[in-house]
Amino acid sequence: MLRGVKIIKVVILLFVCNQSIAQVVPPSWIGIWEGKLIIQSQNSIVQELDMAIEILPKSDSSVHYTIIYYISDTITDRRAYELVVKDYEKGLYVLDELNGIVIPTRRYVNTLINMFDVMGSMLVVRSSFGDHQMQYELMITAQDKRSVSGAGSKEIPEVGSYPIFSYHNALLTKRE
Repeated sequence: MLRGVKIIKVVILLFVCNQSIAQVVPPSWIGIWEGKLIIQSQNSIVQELDMAIEILPKSDSSVHYTIIYYISDTITDRRAYELVVKDYEKGLYVLDELNGIVIPTRRYVNTLINMFDVMGSMLVVRSSFGDHQMQYELMITAQDKRSVSGAGSKEIPEVGSYPIFSYHNALLTKRE
């Protein structure tokens, strides 16, 4: 495990049933993924943290998705979710936070993506699985920072945009 003054380890547990694993997530996602999470703000790295994602069998219609943050060697923040498949062929899922909050999530081949807002911030989360590597990204913007450009006409529509103020990125390697 990598060490630092402040270490946050993110462990995401996704459990999938052996009999119908391909009907929940692609089989290549199963395993333990490890690496370093880099948190950036504008032009600087704010923090580098250890991160691990575990994907293990659970059921034929959902995966257990737990995020564990290790703030230090003694402080942890554990969050349990359930990723429920709605239509595997269409890549439709929901991320159930098990507290009444449900977030639509989409699979595009080997990538999971969701977007949601909470407490004035909008977040986009992307996890893309490759051959023994997984790219994890989290982008955060403020809802009240929307800017508008364009003429608002049929020829030149009005376009709303949001500046990203925090970017989290990790390249994780599958443990053999």
